[in-house]
Amino acid sequence: PAATSGGSTSNPIAASEDDPTSNPDDGKLDIGQEENKDEETPYQVQARLVKLEGSGNTQAWKKLGTGVLRLYRNTITDKKKMVLRNDAGKVMFNVAVSKGMPFKKVSRKTTKGEVWNVSFAAVEDASEGLKQFMLNVKKEDIDKFHEELEKLAA
Repeated sequence: PAATSGGSTSNPIAASEDDPTSNPDDGKLDIGQEENKDEETPYQVQARLVKLEGSGNTQAWKKLGTGVLRLYRNTITDKKKMVLRNDAGKVMFNVAVSKGMPFKKVSRKTTKGEVWNVSFAAVEDASEGLKQFMLNVKKEDIDKFHEELEKLAA
């Protein structure tokens, strides 16, 4: 078959979008976000979630997982939330961001170098009440991430 002006062929089997055996991806899954026309996503970042568990002298930080953290604002109700999804798209963390909610930038030294976190308290499960969390992000993302959280809670 003759080639058309766009460089593609007129043969539909030769066109990659029509070839069911064609696999143009790089092996990575594209984790989309749930579509909701009433919500805007002002910011997203790769993050690791840790939660303070235990009580009294037996408290310890527990890693809960990593993924894409998105900040959401409902354009109708103005309700705000943060949602962390793992690489498979499963929701791992979903909490409301209330007006005046404090977010604290924290850095600590580890054997692997300096780690940057944003620390905050939130209710993940109503039966457990208020719990302490930290979101670990790359050093180059910490300032913008903290700024976006502060704007969301304003």
